[in-house]
Amino acid sequence: SIIIIADGKNTEPVNRLKSDPGIGHLIHLVPPDVSSMIGDMMIGILGDVFIGNPASTFSWFIAQSRNALGLDHSYLFLKRQKENSTNRSDDNSKRGRYWEIFCNDDCLYDEYPRTGRNASASDG
Repeated sequence: SIIIIADGKNTEPVNRLKSDPGIGHLIHLVPPDVSSMIGDMMIGILGDVFIGNPASTFSWFIAQSRNALGLDHSYLFLKRQKENSTNRSDDNSKRGRYWEIFCNDDCLYDEYPRTGRNASASDG
């Protein structure tokens, strides 16, 4: 099962995942009427894998908690790369793009993650 915890503001990504022929049948969204901050956090922290949103403080807390507990497979710092940015031969690069980790778990404790640009307080 793939359990999605979301605030429900943008349903388009969830709908795309649910319609995927390969994984759609595995997707389960926590219903809003049973969702709670603590429960959603526990699902994220104790899952086998966590894929978060680096713009979400909620995701950062989950990733930091997983790191503190020594749990691997937290993916918070991913960015899409074009195929020609490196020589890759896996299935994702054949489709033209793949995901790459741009910062390891040390970034969880940085004020500004290393995104390849200089961040400042005015970036808000």
